[in-house]
Amino acid sequence: NAQRMFCCRSASAARKAIIFSSVGQLLTLLMMMVGAALWVFYQVNPPEGTVAATMAEKNDYVFPVWIVTQLPPGVSGLVLAGIFAASVSSLDSILAALSQTTLSLIHKPEQGNVRVDQKTLVFHSRLLVVGWGIALVGFTLLLNMANQSKLISLAFGMTAYTVGPMLAMFIASMMGKGTFRGLLVGSVISFILTMFIRTDVVGIISGIVPATTAFFARLPTFTLNDDGGLESVFCYVWMWPLSFFITLLCGLFMRGDSRPRGAAPQ
Repeated sequence: NAQRMFCCRSASAARKAIIFSSVGQLLTLLMMMVGAALWVFYQVNPPEGTVAATMAEKNDYVFPVWIVTQLPPGVSGLVLAGIFAASVSSLDSILAALSQTTLSLIHKPEQGNVRVDQKTLVFHSRLLVVGWGIALVGFTLLLNMANQSKLISLAFGMTAYTVGPMLAMFIASMMGKGTFRGLLVGSVISFILTMFIRTDVVGIISGIVPATTAFFARLPTFTLNDDGGLESVFCYVWMWPLSFFITLLCGLFMRGDSRPRGAAPQ
């Protein structure tokens, strides 16, 4: 989405690009059908031996094991190659979008006062790609320390932090109302609330400092499971509607400057 916006010539074109790309997200529902189909397949053909032990250890191995064991050698190779290509492409797009967004925040090219040449901008962009890559690797290592092994649950759970505030900012922009300060405060409040509903951030903290596990378990949003780990009491999927209303209400009713930085007063 960030790359689409940077390629647009105007704010109106960027708005249309975001709307159409949001409609395209409905295609991600097909991924859920893959999981449902695999569940039906293994209900009819239960795995045995090493395959059953591997999938019992980690649910994330179900699809890779099915590709390797059920598809013909040539087809399985093509599917695995496609998966690796899609993963690299997604990672490349994420790093490029993060670099471009950060670079635009630093140099503010929309104000027309960029004081560095194109060669310097490209050099800074490459440094930001490396920096963001290191940051993402560090985040992955922290998740590994927190034993976040359910990748699919983690990937969809991350939307609980971002979807609500982003949607509120988008709606406030379309309405032509809201303040930057209010939206920022609402986003921070939403992040903190979600952090104390999901177990990823507190799981990282308790993984680094095990003594904090007992403290988090005393909060009304967490409990200890049979393995002695933290478990959420509430369902996190309802956090994005709640965070949307919190961010939007803070943006609409909190006082502040609604004009972008550098814009001349009316």
